[in-house]
Amino acid sequence: MNLYLRKDGRYESRVPNGKKPDGKRAFLYVLARTKEQCIERVQAIHRQNRPQGYCTMTVQEQAVGMIMAMLFQK
Repeated sequence: MNLYLRKDGRYESRVPNGKKPDGKRAFLYVLARTKEQCIERVQAIHRQNRPQGYCTMTVQEQAVGMIMAMLFQK
């Protein structure tokens, strides 16, 4: 995540938002008065744009789950 303090005192971040017709990346720009607010807004956009069935497990948790499934198969 890119987070910048602008000259006017606000924080700015940009979030990837697909592609433009010319193939370049499109971005949403997020502005907030504090760094924390900016981070919260960016995280909210990420949560909102997360695909259905998105996995939030770490690689280690997935590996443990696969090993347990193999061990306890009938």
